[in-house]
Amino acid sequence: MGLVPAEAERLRLYAYATATESSSYVEIMRLFAGALLAEWSAHDLVARGIDLPLDVIEQRLRYLEHNGNLLASPREVRVTSIAEYQRQPARYTATSLGVRVHRQVEEVLAASGGAREV
Repeated sequence: MGLVPAEAERLRLYAYATATESSSYVEIMRLFAGALLAEWSAHDLVARGIDLPLDVIEQRLRYLEHNGNLLASPREVRVTSIAEYQRQPARYTATSLGVRVHRQVEEVLAASGGAREV
C-alpha cells in the first residue's frame, strides 16, 4: 500500500532536515519561520547572518521552494528594461506548511534522547 500523491508531496517538506547540508537548510528555515510575513532574497539572508556564498544560498532557496517549504514571491519592481528585471534577486516567503514542518523539526532537534529514556 503506497502513498497517494498528495501525501508524498507533503512528506517532501521534511526532505531538507535530512539533506546532506541539512544544517544550512535548518538555519535558513529558522529565519523564515521566526519572522512574520518575511519576504527575503539570498542577499537578505546574508545580511541576517547566513554565512554561505550567495550562489549556495540561492541554490538552497530553490531547493526549499521545490519541496514546498518556500514560495517564490511575485516580483513587483519598477524597472526600465528586461535586463534590469532579470538582475533583481528572487525573493521567497515561507509557506504555512513549511513553517509547521519547521516547528516540528525544531522540536525533534531539541528533544534529548527520548528513545533511551524508555
